[in-house]
Amino acid sequence: MNVLITGNNRGLGRVLSAAFKEKGHNVFGTSRTAHGDLRDPKTMEQLYLLSENNSIDLLINSAALYSDKFLLEYSDKEVFDFFAVNVLAPITLTKRLWPILSKNRGIVININSVAGRIPFFGNEFFYRVTKSSLFSFSCCLGYQGIKDGVRVIDIPLGAMHVGMAIARPVRGGFPRSPEEAADVLFSLLENKRIDSSHPLICGSIIDNFAFMPGVNNGRS
Repeated sequence: MNVLITGNNRGLGRVLSAAFKEKGHNVFGTSRTAHGDLRDPKTMEQLYLLSENNSIDLLINSAALYSDKFLLEYSDKEVFDFFAVNVLAPITLTKRLWPILSKNRGIVININSVAGRIPFFGNEFFYRVTKSSLFSFSCCLGYQGIKDGVRVIDIPLGAMHVGMAIARPVRGGFPRSPEEAADVLFSLLENKRIDSSHPLICGSIIDNFAFMPGVNNGRS
């Protein structure tokens, strides 16, 4: 399988990249581009070309910006950056690759956060806003995926031992390891049911093919 992972040069993306390679898959991502910055149109164009030239089967939107701040503590540039990386990059990349994914009966996985399911607190303001936006995108995309034969998964993860979680308080058994998140992801790809009490899952997993009798994405 040919896999494109954004943010595969650090954190969870790096762990996922290594795990897919270990299982024999071909992995592409931002580490293959000149700058790895999803706010840079050149990076996005390089990702498009990588995907088109390698007929991507699985797109994992993992890259994200994080900040534990309140509304007025963000500069205008920071607001733009949060939407550019956390929302617009996964939307535009998915849209551009959709014909390839549809042809290959492929899969889109959006790595989300509990912050996107419970966006009611004041801190992490634009992280919560953008992750909620990603969740809405995943829901809408799921219906489109049923029509076009693309499986869409949105995973709400809790805090992990990665860079963005360092500032978060440790409580309730968090943060967890990114390797645990990789195990969850592979279980989903193997169509194994994830227990709702799993310590790393903080909300309902969106999977547009999970409860559709007679519908599958052409994979065993």
